[in-house]
Amino acid sequence: MELQKLSIADITGYDMARLVEVENEIRRELAMQRMDVYAAQGQFAAKKKALKRNLARVLTVKNQKREKTSA
Repeated sequence: MELQKLSIADITGYDMARLVEVENEIRRELAMQRMDVYAAQGQFAAKKKALKRNLARVLTVKNQKREKTSA
């Protein structure tokens, strides 16, 4: 799966277990990007930005679903 190309429609369709899984995958990929920054010297700036944006989307949808189930 291309984590930097996730759409909000895809993310909202996921259940809570899948959201947690995607969140962990994105965090793992961001960690790998931080390690590679010294080797590649900024080649992946756009990919890193897209990953951060999608992580924020995943966390937002996750929180919305959590609030919906508790209300």
